[in-house]
Amino acid sequence: MNKIPPGDIVKQIDEYLKGRLDKKETDELWEYMLENPEFYKYLKIQAGLRKKQMDDKNDPGNKPGKMVKEDKKPWLVALAAVILITLMFNFFRSGNDAEINPVTDSIPLAYLITPEVERSSDEALSVLESRLMDIYFDAVSGSAEHAIAQYKELLPQADDTEKQTIYYNLGVLNFNAGNYTASAHALENVGCEASFNNVRADRCLWIKMNSFLAVDDRNEATVYAQKLAEISSSYQEDAINLLGQINSQTEE
Repeated sequence: MNKIPPGDIVKQIDEYLKGRLDKKETDELWEYMLENPEFYKYLKIQAGLRKKQMDDKNDPGNKPGKMVKEDKKPWLVALAAVILITLMFNFFRSGNDAEINPVTDSIPLAYLITPEVERSSDEALSVLESRLMDIYFDAVSGSAEHAIAQYKELLPQADDTEKQTIYYNLGVLNFNAGNYTASAHALENVGCEASFNNVRADRCLWIKMNSFLAVDDRNEATVYAQKLAEISSSYQEDAINLLGQINSQTEE
């Protein structure tokens, strides 16, 4: 029985790659990954990325002056272990398709958000707030096309927080309508780490990851997948699997 809390596994992998785990902790980590192979994929990806970063730093053609000196031993040992343990797994199959698709075809309308309204119960909504609420109800009731048009019309009048709400919902609605480029453009304006309308960072990152996958922008999708992989949530496995697909195709 492994003793690593699921929420700590990504941190443990990082510590392992830095050579900071003792033998008992290392054994527990490998036991956990044998039972949860998606985290082995994550370890393999991170080890490969660190090797590439070090190779780039030590490439004389990248920067003038002396080469960067860094203690390679901890993560090189970890990388060697990853390579050896690969023989025990069969995660990366041959013949991967060049195309990597989003992990979902449709984002639940329940993920749409209402405008952020902070006032006493006896204060009336402003005209803009009232319109945002009406558009939200249009969207969740299935009138997506009308809602998209109305959101675009309101953008010039909205403040920064309201714009975050509008862009977020435009990202979801356009994705579901198959307007993937419009979805990605809208979500570029959304900061998932920012605090607006109590939006969950993991859900926001998952939506952005899928949107940029839909337009085949793997660089942006990878950025959001990396962030999402570090958050213990129901979306973490999607992120780790995506990183594994991208990594395996890069290796071929």
